[in-house]
Amino acid sequence: MKKRILSLAMAIVMLFSVISLCPMEISAAIPDAETVGMTFTDSSEYVWKMDKLLTVAPHTFEVWIKVAEGETGSGSGRVGNIFNNYIGSGSSTICFDIHNNGAPRLYWGNTSNSSASVTFNTDVRTGEWLHLAVVLDEAEGKAHCYINGALADSQTKTAKYDVNRDLATLFSLGGDNRPSNTKYYFRGAMSGFSAYGDALTASEIADIYKNGPALTNSSIVCAYDLPTSPAGNVIEDISGKGYAMYITDPKVNVPVDDGTEETPDDGEEGETEIIPGATVSTTRPTDYAYSFAVVGDTQYLVENDVNRGTDNNGALYDWIVANKDKKKIKQVFGLGDITDDRTDVAQWVHAKAGISKLDGILPYYLIRGNHDNSDSFNEYFNNPMYTSQFNDPDIEDQSKCFFEEGKIDNAYTKFTIGETKYLLMLLDYGANDAVLNWAGSIIAANPTYRVIINTHGYLSSDGSPLDNESYSPDPDGSGSLNNGVEMWDKLMK
Repeated sequence: MKKRILSLAMAIVMLFSVISLCPMEISAAIPDAETVGMTFTDSSEYVWKMDKLLTVAPHTFEVWIKVAEGETGSGSGRVGNIFNNYIGSGSSTICFDIHNNGAPRLYWGNTSNSSASVTFNTDVRTGEWLHLAVVLDEAEGKAHCYINGALADSQTKTAKYDVNRDLATLFSLGGDNRPSNTKYYFRGAMSGFSAYGDALTASEIADIYKNGPALTNSSIVCAYDLPTSPAGNVIEDISGKGYAMYITDPKVNVPVDDGTEETPDDGEEGETEIIPGATVSTTRPTDYAYSFAVVGDTQYLVENDVNRGTDNNGALYDWIVANKDKKKIKQVFGLGDITDDRTDVAQWVHAKAGISKLDGILPYYLIRGNHDNSDSFNEYFNNPMYTSQFNDPDIEDQSKCFFEEGKIDNAYTKFTIGETKYLLMLLDYGANDAVLNWAGSIIAANPTYRVIINTHGYLSSDGSPLDNESYSPDPDGSGSLNNGVEMWDKLMK
């Protein structure tokens, strides 16, 4: 694993190591010309991330940064993220970053009725070390930006945090946690960062600028001393609040450890597996009767394969085929977003080539995601090979396994494994009331079956059903399509 983290001379490293044992005495004095700081270039592959949720929304952020003059970041001019919990579209977030033209920004929320963004009129791309602090004062209805302990800009902003939503995902440092396209990692160096639940005053900011993080402040949320190379892929939280940062693979969102294998300690037969790339040791059971393979959104695999001439999507299905006996796989379920561009013929052709590796080997069942259109979904998969896998032994007309004649968007099938009878219900993205009523009637007519309902965009990252505020298949509020909460109320419960 590559980590381009530059450190100070060994003597200074040792000094900070000793000081970190006594955090109350730490003084993050103004970095001198020799300070190199911590860089985040490899955040295109890895991010530094907490392993537990914050319980307090930060209202003050402070950091020492050094950004080259004229830095254009990802090409859009955005220098990159400093501290945030962004995981992708549809999630609420708090983001402290350096936006276009070197302007500090604080962004929070996600949807049009709750999001807020403050961009300050200053440019931090000086090529020199500077201290940046941003304060959101909800009581005052303003946000303030301080450079080197002095007020640089203030903006009126009355929007407040929605703590239940805005703190629902884990925070990262120097990058974000979206599962793809991590181009907004921080292009520069940091030598210290801290956050506070209170809106600190101008005098408190000036004191932090001179003396380092206010570790005795009762509202401190987290603090990190960043000049040294973190040991063991961890950045310790010197605030004492226990919010250490761990280097994490954003593609699987798990901490990366040293790859040491762990021995099962439960006395059961198990299989210890080192996950490639993430090097995380995991003990997996082997004494199960069978399993289902569940394939999440392949949109970026397919898009990148088409753009780069690779076949990682095909490799995914090759793995399923190669491991069907070892893993005792009986069925394969797709979760939608087969492609990233619903009208890109090349993506559909490539996606179908990968999925077709299962033909005649394992039964597979697909649904449409919001990145797939119905016409293309039916063009490439509404064929005898696919539809012949649908079966209801309790009826004569097998075409009744599909809600709409000639279309595969909504369907069901039955299968039995061992002595267990399953009813698999496949529902289109944002299924309407007519579809939900049909699905409910099928389920009600089969009380002896265990039911699996597969649909796209039903749960949020915290496990609650998606509503119109978090992510909706019905953004115009017409009511023709159902979000997760409506699906729960009308069918799931």
